[in-house]
Amino acid sequence: MNIPSVLTAGDTFAWTDSLSDYLAPTYTLKYSLWKYGKAVITITATADGTDHDVSVSASTTAAYAPGEWQWTAYAEKGAGGSLERYTIDTGKVTIKPYVAGASSSADLRSHAQIMLDGIEAVMQGRATHAELSLTINGKSIQFLKPSELEAWRNTYRREVNRGNNVDSMVRIQFGSV
Repeated sequence: MNIPSVLTAGDTFAWTDSLSDYLAPTYTLKYSLWKYGKAVITITATADGTDHDVSVSASTTAAYAPGEWQWTAYAEKGAGGSLERYTIDTGKVTIKPYVAGASSSADLRSHAQIMLDGIEAVMQGRATHAELSLTINGKSIQFLKPSELEAWRNTYRREVNRGNNVDSMVRIQFGSV
């Protein structure tokens, strides 16, 4: 499947899938994207000869919530009682926020970054009311012990660092040849 691993809300999504076992136009390729608390997104490819072209307009993707989504690709043939449906593949895609359409008060930080910032603010004694009300495992961070705050800070720091490396997985090594 050629669905990119990272997409940006507000951009046009486009790719082509060639499926020798499920040729267009006999089969219709569809993607379902799922994220907890959000409506399932269904994307239907169009036939281009025997290939499946996927295209979603920028105006449509602008409304997509940022974050990690699970996807399922499946092929369908027929309708009603004679419908055949075959799951082809599954995976995950990260949808980045639509920055160009964000308001000045929009918080585009990831969950991990919000938690890390809140934990560090508590540790430094400068937390706002909103940061003090953040919870981890049902417990407000203002009531966590210093050792617990340190452990959670390390956890969220790793998650933030992992998230920041999604776009740029460049490794530079210095040394003699």
